[in-house]
Amino acid sequence: MNAPPPIDPPPQSRPRAPEPLPAFADVVVPRRLANAFTYVIPDRLRGRLYVGSRVRVPLGPITVQGLIVSLSQTALWSGRRGTRPGRAPAFREISEVLDERAGQDTDRDLLALAQQVADYYLAPLGQCLRLILPSAPRSRVAKRAPALSSSAQQQDETTGIGPADPLSMPTERPAWWGGFLDALTRSAHAAFVTTGPAALRLPQILDATAAAQARGRTVLVITPDVSRALLILSMARARWPQESVLLHGGLKAAEYSQAWRRIRAGDARIVIGTRSSVFAPLADLGVIWVEDEHDDLLKEGQAPYYHARDVARMRARRQSCALVLGSASPSVETWQSLTRQSPAAAVSIAAPAQPSTPPTPPAVRLVDLRGYPAGTLLTDPLVAA
Repeated sequence: MNAPPPIDPPPQSRPRAPEPLPAFADVVVPRRLANAFTYVIPDRLRGRLYVGSRVRVPLGPITVQGLIVSLSQTALWSGRRGTRPGRAPAFREISEVLDERAGQDTDRDLLALAQQVADYYLAPLGQCLRLILPSAPRSRVAKRAPALSSSAQQQDETTGIGPADPLSMPTERPAWWGGFLDALTRSAHAAFVTTGPAALRLPQILDATAAAQARGRTVLVITPDVSRALLILSMARARWPQESVLLHGGLKAAEYSQAWRRIRAGDARIVIGTRSSVFAPLADLGVIWVEDEHDDLLKEGQAPYYHARDVARMRARRQSCALVLGSASPSVETWQSLTRQSPAAAVSIAAPAQPSTPPTPPAVRLVDLRGYPAGTLLTDPLVAA
């Protein structure tokens, strides 16, 4: 019996040639410009740049900070004025990279959010990019609150309670709490509107923060003014002193940049601030809470004229996290947009708790002004009261 022929060993597969590194980058600068500029990637920066990288590039006679929106092997050029026909222009090089940790999902999410804001508000993309960069946005803050060292002795004018009071208040689970926990567990988007007095909503913010932290998720709380942000920050720092950070446009440039970098590095996982904090570079977002969502201070007063509540809704959908809108009197826009959504949107509206006994109406007394000289402002019964 003849022996079977030997089996030839399989031919060795040829190693694939490495992908060539991108040679060009499209960069958008934070100016009132809608288009990107194409720059050459110098050899020393090859392999270190990603979509979302912050770079420094020459723009005319100056050097500015920009954001890479795309990378390519070749530059698309269709000619421009001032250039000889058939001759490509001389592209300028990127000067330096400002962020070696670029390429994270957070960078892409914020870049996509800035693009969505630009499309929604018909604003140039370059103008919207400054909202996601670490330099402090040039926005007006409603109120410069006192330092945290003296906030413990003060009471919030709106809620009438001090920073430490909500920590000792008994918390009653709202009707939407079950759906909120389910959204956190499944990392799914869900929208909720909680109503009632501000003093009762503050413990709910802490409970929502604790639930997100227990699941390894980050938290973003947006308030209309700095004083409310400082109140909530003092409450959060009593339980999470290292993870809580304040972010608003009234901070000094160095303070804002330091807070921004702490957030992006993952050292600060609870961000509390005003409308500009909606663009904080938080990863693994679990909940975005917009307090007093009806307040007009949540709308930016200069271009781009974004509304923090609407941008928070965009970001919550994009990053699949829970959105809670708190207000004693929800805006008509919020009420209509959420109540008209399908049940799949997981919308829950919590009605304010009804008192067990109806409140006693105030006493009303009618004073006849005919018995007083003309022009009298304070009558005797009013002075006695």
